[in-house]
Amino acid sequence: PLPYPDADRLVRVSPGQNFNATLAARMDERVPALAQATGIAAFSFTVTGEGQPAELTAQVVEPDFFDVFRTRPARGRAFTEAERGDAVVIISDELWRTRFGGADDIIGRRIPLDGYSGSGTETGPEVRQVIGVVPKGFEPPLAEPGARVDLWVPLRAPAASVAADSTWYVSVVIGRLRDGATREEAVAGIRARRQLMPDEWFETPKPMLYEAARRASVWIDMIER
Repeated sequence: PLPYPDADRLVRVSPGQNFNATLAARMDERVPALAQATGIAAFSFTVTGEGQPAELTAQVVEPDFFDVFRTRPARGRAFTEAERGDAVVIISDELWRTRFGGADDIIGRRIPLDGYSGSGTETGPEVRQVIGVVPKGFEPPLAEPGARVDLWVPLRAPAASVAADSTWYVSVVIGRLRDGATREEAVAGIRARRQLMPDEWFETPKPMLYEAARRASVWIDMIER
């Protein structure tokens, strides 16, 4: 079993091509069977200050990522919707203990990180404020067994349209079914949205994008580790 509460209500939405941040953010809005959904993208960061520079692994996620997995930070808090693209970060228990010595004042501390930027460029240096520390033993979804994830940062705000969003690096979307909803209803909802996607989400007809969206192999399944 997956190491999350009510794990049988989790589903993975897997596209033929990557999602962008806008498409990922709209997934649960457009599929009634999904109560929540979070896009996940993998990035690397370099942390400086308080020791030698170090390479860190990160997941860039929707603000409701921790709600989807029914997990709350052991210290501090989770992201809010208003913090999309903001310079905030939630760190792992291991990073808190090894890099910051388990400091009691870690919440609110500002740390320099070079990597994914929510300000418009894909990467770049940014000082981020620590708002949370995940519980010890939290297993990051979709990571290889034994692999670590050091920190989580929020995906940037959606663009005006899917076509206007160049952030095609969201590799997977994980959803949580609504109470009473079935996997079959989620599958039907995803398929219906796939058929409507080109007309509904691409404002300006672009033959290549239109055809890719129409033919995209989108399916939904239980999460596999």
